[in-house]
Amino acid sequence: MSDHCRWCITPQGSLAGSIKRVERFRSGILHLGFGPVDVSGGIDWSTDPFDTRMWKFRLHNLQWLYDLYRVAAETDDAAAGVEANAVIEDWISHNRDPSTAADMAWENHVTALRARVIVCSVMAFGGPFHEILLDHAKVIAPVAIAEPAWNHGTDQLLTLLTIGCAVGDDGLTRKALDRLSETLPEIIDEQGVSNEQAPTYDYYVWSQLDEMARLMATCGLEELPVLERRLQTPVFLAHATRPDGRWAHIGDTTPNRVYPIAGTPLEYALSDGKEGSPPEASVAIYDRGYVFGRSGWGRERDLSQESWYSIRFGSGRQLHGHRDHTSFEWYAKGRPMIVEAGFGGYDENEFRKYDRSEFAHNQVVAADTGDYDANALTTLANHGWGSGWESYLLRDRPYRTIERTRAMFFAHNEPFMMIRDDLESIPGNDVAFTSLLHLPADVSETRPADGGYIFGVPSEDDLQLHVVIHGADGIEVFQEWQGTGGWVADGLLKRSPAPVLAARVNASRASITTVLVPVSQETAQVEIGHETIRLAIGDFVTEVRHDLPSGLLRPLDDEGSAWLPTLTGSQPPVTKPRRWARWLTGRKASEPGDG
Repeated sequence: MSDHCRWCITPQGSLAGSIKRVERFRSGILHLGFGPVDVSGGIDWSTDPFDTRMWKFRLHNLQWLYDLYRVAAETDDAAAGVEANAVIEDWISHNRDPSTAADMAWENHVTALRARVIVCSVMAFGGPFHEILLDHAKVIAPVAIAEPAWNHGTDQLLTLLTIGCAVGDDGLTRKALDRLSETLPEIIDEQGVSNEQAPTYDYYVWSQLDEMARLMATCGLEELPVLERRLQTPVFLAHATRPDGRWAHIGDTTPNRVYPIAGTPLEYALSDGKEGSPPEASVAIYDRGYVFGRSGWGRERDLSQESWYSIRFGSGRQLHGHRDHTSFEWYAKGRPMIVEAGFGGYDENEFRKYDRSEFAHNQVVAADTGDYDANALTTLANHGWGSGWESYLLRDRPYRTIERTRAMFFAHNEPFMMIRDDLESIPGNDVAFTSLLHLPADVSETRPADGGYIFGVPSEDDLQLHVVIHGADGIEVFQEWQGTGGWVADGLLKRSPAPVLAARVNASRASITTVLVPVSQETAQVEIGHETIRLAIGDFVTEVRHDLPSGLLRPLDDEGSAWLPTLTGSQPPVTKPRRWARWLTGRKASEPGDG
């Protein structure tokens, strides 16, 4: 193994991508994800061309130099490594003294990430930066030991471990390992899911732990047993990947396309089934509050044409999570139908406040009942399935005086979904309830229809999404509301106007039934009764009823369904994906966590 492989992170994507970015930098353009910046006259370390702390974070952590080091190591272009070392020298000349350095130059997380770039330079490319590396260790060490269990703390401890190993400081190495032994079991659970509450960060935690395992092998250290948990993360991420190759926009997850992890179910999900192998099950429930389901993994139809959904439950918001409990996303007939407002950046402004709020998600909100409790627990109270469908029941109390119960039904063979929200004000006073649905930004048409709205969604066969709602006093659609609501994030600092459907009712107790049906040439006919919903699409006719004993929605004509006992108690159910693999496929999963 080359020194480069042992000490340097390989950037995501292909070598050709790294070469392209290096050529762009040599032409005088630095692009850190926000747009091109002219650096032909040298780097201005105090510049902030996009007025966002994210630019400064990326500029000063120097991780963009890994492209130059990769090109130097994997091609005959040795000059790229020399150029990267020159950038570090320039950074030091302008920012060595923290009291006069540029803003964010010595911020704790930035410093930790930059220190590992400097280790790469020193250990693999002859960089003369041993002294500044020790300065970084002095800055990081006290913070790293005190940092709580999340990705920033892991980065700082990983950096201490890296420096300790590189310079032969066994005390520093042991200090980092002892603290990691305490924090990692909280950060990642046995199902490979992190405590960050966002798939982007589950991927990031996986990358941290994978780097840690590689480093420990390089340094001849015994691998921490908890690192094995990362091997389950690609299965989770495969379930969290929509059929179009993008992650569920849960928490602070960007809508960018995802990079695969070679030889894993995530690679399968991102390669249209050409590489890797799929999870064994089509449905997975994760203890940290996620449900993912889909019609299949591309065995009977093109992978991109499978239907898919996500649901959030579990413990309250933390770290990179949002106020999204009972919310869902839905993908059908080759495209997203119901989305989240998403994540547009870290800057603390009105957009950031909205992105994390309950109003940016597909759930029922209540007015004049006190603040929404982001720490409230949402339980998955029951769930069941049959031939081509799944059903779930969620319960919570995010407002002190309001109880919410949401039954959700997803059908796959003829894709449609239904929701029944039962809402109650505990004091018995009337409350203004609003059920929110967020539509994609590319909706081409919005028009009122009998009992709801019809949305035109661009597709090859002119799809229309019919939304029929029963039990509301009024239904309206808005976008670009008050400057923040009615937007969908397209990426960091990018947003597009997008319609939001709001169904409102004023009552002490209310039941709102919502039916969503995508059709092309056919007409959807929906009849909603007190406990039964009848749906007709051309020759396809089905009836779904609200099953009172279980609380679930289920088809009247499905005799082959399976039901779990109603789940009670204050904690989310511990339902492993591998158990779903057994229930749904009739055979035991080959490996724990497959599914």
